[in-house]
Amino acid sequence: MELFTPGCLGTCWYGKYHYMEPFIGCAHNCLYCYARFRRNVSAAVREKESDFSKPVLAMEKAALLEEIRKQTADGKIEIVKLCRFTDIFTPPFDADGTSFEILRALAQSPVKRIIITTKGVASPKVLKLIARYPGKFSYNAVAKPIGEFRLEQGPENTRARLEAAAQAKKAGALVTVHMDPVLVGVEDTPELLGPFFDGLKKLGLNRVMFSYLLVNAEIAALIKQNLPAKQANALLARYQQQEIQILPAQDDTAYANLLPELKTESVKRISALLAERGFEYVLCSLKSGKDGVKAGTGCPMCDGKFYA
Repeated sequence: MELFTPGCLGTCWYGKYHYMEPFIGCAHNCLYCYARFRRNVSAAVREKESDFSKPVLAMEKAALLEEIRKQTADGKIEIVKLCRFTDIFTPPFDADGTSFEILRALAQSPVKRIIITTKGVASPKVLKLIARYPGKFSYNAVAKPIGEFRLEQGPENTRARLEAAAQAKKAGALVTVHMDPVLVGVEDTPELLGPFFDGLKKLGLNRVMFSYLLVNAEIAALIKQNLPAKQANALLARYQQQEIQILPAQDDTAYANLLPELKTESVKRISALLAERGFEYVLCSLKSGKDGVKAGTGCPMCDGKFYA
């Protein structure tokens, strides 16, 4: 696990960015989390003698901040994506100010763009930092309607996430709501989506990107362990049997996708509701466009730069 890793070709922003991983593990501990099953992540967790659900700093705090300043000083790292395997607002590091200090070091560096995607909530100090460097920040709040069950194991703080996103927008950041991952048949009904989208509009949040849950054998096993059998079986029955490799030359990015007819109808449903309310919106082309679900949906696909 390197602190900065160049983006992969075939991913968002055409690979012209760097992931930054200041933490190892993630306290959100979602059942669908792909990160815990990536070989480099599990190896790093073992090396730290930790557990994925109990994140630790990649290195001692002072050394971490110094390394961030050092590696960004020459301007070769232009776009930083936080984070691929965790969340910059990981609760213990957000609470002790580490998250803020990391963001401040990046904002004060020659880095041109800092992309935050989070299930956390930006603190007032972070929002002030965004207001000071508004052109540098893209703030992406992960939020979606709540159906009969959740696969997130952390506290239900959707309202707080969205209110922080609204404040980030007022501070000048480019703000997008990420409905990721949508559970078909659970979170994509008009009865849930309509009020959710209306609530976004009231907060002044008018940009949405959505994508769908992908599953592999390990994720399916966790779902079966943690949901009642009826719910788990109904959810997993909506998926194809074969797995498709998402990223080139990375065989641990193979996942089963939704049955095409179910996915197509869901995309039509979500995009129609967004369109009639005047949202800017896209379907994630990396995670949800690999199987060619495009024709007849009326939904634009992400060009790789929608929220960058």
